[in-house]
Amino acid sequence: MDYLSIKKDFQTELEKIFEFLKKEFSQIRTGRASTALVENIQIEAYGATMPIIQAGQIVVENATTIKIEPWDKSLLKSIESAIIASNLGVMPINSGEVIRLVLPNLTSERKAELEKIVKKYTEDTRASARNSRGNALKNVKLVAISEDQEKSYKEELEKIFKDFEAKISEFSAKKIIEVNS
Repeated sequence: MDYLSIKKDFQTELEKIFEFLKKEFSQIRTGRASTALVENIQIEAYGATMPIIQAGQIVVENATTIKIEPWDKSLLKSIESAIIASNLGVMPINSGEVIRLVLPNLTSERKAELEKIVKKYTEDTRASARNSRGNALKNVKLVAISEDQEKSYKEELEKIFKDFEAKISEFSAKKIIEVNS
């Protein structure tokens, strides 16, 4: 293993961590309807579990309404039950053909809860990134030939980490603004 491999692995790991955070944030409700709120809710279908997105079409009808149209109408009850169990905080409306979710305005208490969730995900992401940085720094010790070279490699990895932390902070701040708007 050489330094370039360590650096590349570290950057790849940070990208994976960021993608996971983006996925988590997409499932946090803001003031607007989003298909991401329901796409990955697991339903019982045909003796197995699957995400809603695999069972039908999900469409944002307007700023506050999501429509779910299953390909098999027999799955309506299963989808309805899964949404209720998901603690999304929305009661599904089953018309016999589609399910509609009308998202109410967020209360100030709910906004505060969501803000705490955003901050928790952000801190968890930072912890994962710190662990990755620690592993990369350990590996640098193994490949560095001199103290100067080791110091140089560590400084470069530290810069990558600081840039990542700034990106996380900015992304988190934007999500908090979305939640509170």
